[in-house]
Amino acid sequence: MNGGDGFFVAAKGGHNGECHNHNDVGSIIVYSHSIPVFIDPGVGTYERKTFGKDRYSLWTMQSGYHNLPEINNFSQKDGAEYKASEVLFEPERMEFSLDMAKAYPQEAKVNKWVRSCRMKNDSVVIRDSYSLAECMSPVRIRFMTWGSVVVPEPGVAVVSVGGERVRMTYDKTAFSISIDPIHIDDPRLYNIWGGEIYRLSLVARSQSLSGSYTYVISRC
Repeated sequence: MNGGDGFFVAAKGGHNGECHNHNDVGSIIVYSHSIPVFIDPGVGTYERKTFGKDRYSLWTMQSGYHNLPEINNFSQKDGAEYKASEVLFEPERMEFSLDMAKAYPQEAKVNKWVRSCRMKNDSVVIRDSYSLAECMSPVRIRFMTWGSVVVPEPGVAVVSVGGERVRMTYDKTAFSISIDPIHIDDPRLYNIWGGEIYRLSLVARSQSLSGSYTYVISRC
């Protein structure tokens, strides 16, 4: 989706059994003026694991390193049965939505997890609405970036990269935030991102069986 104020968004539906698959149903990538801000790290240098039974032991293939939730301590699973449902794109509203509950194993106890992404004139609005059968652990919402990240105040994270400064706001009463560096030593990934990328984790302060979260991405 190409929206106003220089934002471009790519979103993934489908299933986790596709050719060259990553476990990334529902992941959303955000560019600002052609600069990737919230990213998919991509694929490292090909090795035996890349094409074998241990493919999903590689961190780049796991949903925990895409822009996705970790639900009840579970990540998405690989296989065509782990998929999106109720996928919808409304071009007049510039809004994409899907239910990604079926991308998670039954043990995650997810009844419904509807993610929507809407382009507005000056922002990207991502919303997660969920229903769980059981609460075993607070949800963690992941966002991957290669820019420098600061948290100037609770509820605001600012990413600076390639001359772009982008603000993501979230509910400070619902989440705490952590920023974890990931050292890059793989030559293929290093040539794209440099020596370090970052994983932002919005960690729910408490967990209910149903609710919704909203994250707004805008220019500083």
